[in-house]
Amino acid sequence: MSESMSKQILSTPRDPRIVLGDLVTILLTGKETGGEYSVVEISSVPGGGPSFLHTHPAAETFYIISGKFEIYGQSPTGEKYAIPASAGKTVHVPGDTPHGFANVGTELATLLAIYEPAGNMELFHAEVGMPVEDPENVNFPDEPPDLNKLMPVFEKYGIVLIERPGA
Repeated sequence: MSESMSKQILSTPRDPRIVLGDLVTILLTGKETGGEYSVVEISSVPGGGPSFLHTHPAAETFYIISGKFEIYGQSPTGEKYAIPASAGKTVHVPGDTPHGFANVGTELATLLAIYEPAGNMELFHAEVGMPVEDPENVNFPDEPPDLNKLMPVFEKYGIVLIERPGA
C-alpha cells in the first residue's frame, strides 16, 4: 500500500443532531484531517437554516446536494445580498464573513458544509445539538431555538450574530 493510500480515511456518517432546527450529521472530523477541515451534512426543512447573518472564524464552503437554498451575505459596506444555490452549486464564504443560509424550496433540502480549519464548528454542533436516534424519521422542531439562551455558547466558539431574528 502506498503512503498516500495509508493516509486515506473511510468515514461513516455519525452523531446526527438537531442544531438550530436543522439535522446536522458529521461526515469527517477535524481529528481525521489533522485539524485542517471538517465536513458535515445539513438537512433543512422549508424555511430552515440559520438565515440570520453571523460570523465565525472558520471558512465555510457549501455544496448543495438537493433542494434550493439561498446563501446570504453582507458586503463590507453593509449591503445585504442573497446567492441562489440549487443542487450541484458550490458557494464559499471566507472566515469571519457575515453570512447565513435558508432552504427557500418547498421540500427538505440538503447541503454539505466544509469548515476550514476544523475545530470550533464541530464543537459548537456537538454542544448545542440534540441527539437524533433515527435520522430517517426526524422530528424537526416546530419552534425556532431561543438564541438568547445560546448566546454564551455562540461567544464560546467565536460565533458573532450580526443580526438577530425577531430582534
